[in-house]
Amino acid sequence: MVSNNRLIITDNNNNKVKLVDTHTNKLLSELKLSSSPWDITVFNKTQAAVTLPGSNKILIIKVSPSL
Repeated sequence: MVSNNRLIITDNNNNKVKLVDTHTNKLLSELKLSSSPWDITVFNKTQAAVTLPGSNKILIIKVSPSL
């Protein structure tokens, strides 16, 4: 969770990170990546790290207000 009603998730099949409003069940934003994301961790309300094992990378992304 990034905030009370915002969840950030990885979509391995579509090579994307998605930001979802859990209150309305709507997709707020998505970010297309160069390879499949595997895991994600949130640092704070504005930053997250995403692992891309196929590219041997860890991306730091800005989350607020969208991706």
